Amino acid sequence: MKLYRGIKQEVRFLTREKDERYHELVLKYIKKGEKGFSSKEAKELQVLMRERRAYFTDKKGVAFDYVGKSGGGNVIEIDIPEKDLPKFEVEFQNFGIPSKRFFVYYVNTDTLMQNWKKWKGNIHKIK
Repeated sequence: MKLYRGIKQEVRFLTREKDERYHELVLKYIKKGEKGFSSKEAKELQVLMRERRAYFTDKKGVAFDYVGKSGGGNVIEIDIPEKDLPKFEVEFQNFGIPSKRFFVYYVNTDTLMQNWKKWKGNIHKIK
């Protein structure tokens, strides 16, 4: 099954150092709460959270339209075997609009990187 991810910026995945920083920030927030958490740290955590998960759709047009409307970017394409589908969380988008319904599949970026070759990962640059 082919899945697609359209992103506006360059392709970035969470490195081990960034993953450690992510956990450090989450623990700090849990221990100190919002008052002990600076806006700079909140922004950093938000960026790290986006890099921690990779969101895909099974609708090729949705990913390419997203990148095209934003003035360019990248579309990541993977081809996953059915037996690997349990590695993904699945959400239903636009449930109330039958003509625009689609699934969103997300996976942790470490799982994506471990399976990149197996899933025939490919990045398409869109201008």
